[in-house]
Amino acid sequence: MTFGIIACVTLLSGYAPIPFELVKRRGRVVGIDFWFLLVDSCGAFFSLMSLVAQNTFDIEFGTLYAVCCAVEYGVFISHGVWLLRTRGLRRRAKEAGESFDDFPESKAWQDGGFKLDQWFGWINRFRIKRSKPDDLRDVESPVVNEIST
Repeated sequence: MTFGIIACVTLLSGYAPIPFELVKRRGRVVGIDFWFLLVDSCGAFFSLMSLVAQNTFDIEFGTLYAVCCAVEYGVFISHGVWLLRTRGLRRRAKEAGESFDDFPESKAWQDGGFKLDQWFGWINRFRIKRSKPDDLRDVESPVVNEIST
């Protein structure tokens, strides 16, 4: 039972950053492969259905599979809504010959979302501020100079 609870908490803690990233990017999903997400969500769904079909229902794993399904289907829905909301911006960017990320109007729209540091600015008080020594701040890397020239 203890190992099952540890597994549930560990797995579900991996989902914790996803809602913050979705809020920060106004619903856009970046860095998650949708084919993997589809296969993974199908695995969670069919595992949940196998628990439903049994004579007894394991609440621990049923909760785990239900939360996994909810988060993963939420990611799909979030990106779908983002695609609907930005269809005009993406069309104008395509007509201008630019990508969505490089189009100035879409940059302004994307920057108009929630600023997590305004909501969770108190967290920054606990971070350790590391600074470079003064002699290393103004030194340019020779590799960068060779590439840029």
